[in-house]
Formats: sequence, C-alpha cells, structure tokens
Amino acid sequence: MMKKDTTMINLDVKGYLAKLIASENITIQHNKVKTASFDVKNRILTLPIFKEKSGDVYDMLIAHECAHALWTPYKEWAEICEDDELRAYVNVLEDTRIDKLIQAKYPGVVRNYENGFDTVSYTHLTLPTNREV
Repeated sequence: MMKKDTTMINLDVKGYLAKLIASENITIQHNKVKTASFDVKNRILTLPIFKEKSGDVYDMLIAHECAHALWTPYKEWAEICEDDELRAYVNVLEDTRIDKLIQAKYPGVVRNYENGFDTVSYTHLTLPTNREV
C-alpha cells in the first residue's frame, strides 16, 4: 500500500524550482487544466491545480516540462505541429528523449518520477493520451 503524501504544496516555491531547472525566467501559470504543458515558443509553463496535491507529481511534471524548455527546439517542433497525427507520435519519442536527459542532468528527479507515476496510477489521475498532447 502506498503511503499518502500529505505535504502542503507551495505553488510559488514550485514556480521558482521550475525557473531554476529550466535555467531561464520562464512564465509560470497554475490553471485548472488536465495536465502540465510547456509552450516552447512563448516560454510558458502551465501547471495543473489538483484537488489532491502530491509534491512528487508536481516535481515530476515540472522536471518533464522544463526538459521541454531545455531541449525541445521550437522551430522543428512548430513544423511537426502542423500534422496532429505526426505530432502525437513524435511527442511520445520526444517525451522519452527529454525524460532521459532531465533525469541524467538532475538524478534526484528519478525518485520524483517513480513516486509521481505511482501516485498517478494509485489515485487514478490521468496523464494525457497521445490525442490530448
């Protein structure tokens, strides 16, 4: 049985963490959205506001989206985005690529990924399908 994470989440602190990981002054938004996202053109990180908050889930999402900030090239991504089906397939590959890179750069986030995915599957939170990405 997984232990429940009852840690209070300070969204301002998470925003500072994201800026540090991204190594730039990205804009941080906390909105009622299904999942986190990063706008590679406008440099905006959008984080969801969950009813049940988990530090590991937030840290996993921040690390993943900041990996887009660090390694997803805007110009090439913009060309792919014109074709929704192609973008869905390439996004799976890109997500895998950047997750490996961010975990190599910041080994501490590996535990956040492990615990974050456990929390997501335990609480039945849904991460986006290829069609939602």
